Amino acid sequence: MCLDGLTESTLDNAEGMMMAQKRPELRWVVVLVESGIPVLVEAYHGKVSAEQREESLREDMNEDYDETGVFEIQI
Repeated sequence: MCLDGLTESTLDNAEGMMMAQKRPELRWVVVLVESGIPVLVEAYHGKVSAEQREESLREDMNEDYDETGVFEIQI
């Protein structure tokens, strides 16, 4: 069988290679931007830890000019 130029054996081999690869790990990144300039980037294993850090950063930042956020990334 042929699908977009790939034979069935090629597709089976590609699926086998994908299954053998390690599943991507999730990390949570906290970013602090002061007056439009990123000044802090920290990575955390857990979402809760990252959100707690974001909350602590918000306590001392100027809400008119600064921003912080939590982002999920795969590595």
